[in-house]
Amino acid sequence: MNAMGNKPFLIGIIAEPYEVTSRIPPKPVSEAEIMRSYCDSRGGILTYMYSSLDGITLRANAKVPRIIAENEEFFIPGKYTKVSGKVKTSGGEAFVRSDPEGNLLVVFVNNGASPLKCKAVFPGKGNVIDCISGKTVSAAEKSVPSGGIAVFRQNR
Repeated sequence: MNAMGNKPFLIGIIAEPYEVTSRIPPKPVSEAEIMRSYCDSRGGILTYMYSSLDGITLRANAKVPRIIAENEEFFIPGKYTKVSGKVKTSGGEAFVRSDPEGNLLVVFVNNGASPLKCKAVFPGKGNVIDCISGKTVSAAEKSVPSGGIAVFRQNR
């Protein structure tokens, strides 16, 4: 991906559609898979054929873009910077980004089979918001279920 520079890069997720002739349920696409794809891409992800997706995938595909839309400055190419070492994270795979005003966003994704206790320690002062609930929290920590996400934002 480094070789591509700042060129837009879209990622697609292959979801197994429902098949009318089969009794085997499809494997749903989790919130963690969708969010990880957004964090890896530079310009969004590709989703089509909603009619053949299962309910879990549809729910994840509604929740994650809502969080992205409410924090779009952290996902628009050229509007954010990836940050390392500024925020201490533990418990899961974390993506840390900063916007031009110095606000910070931490995204935890759990693509594993077990729940993870995820925690972020932000530098300095500022309100910390749990982006899923929209509530201000005293500590950026949460138990993230398998296939789940946690997203925290510190406003300066």
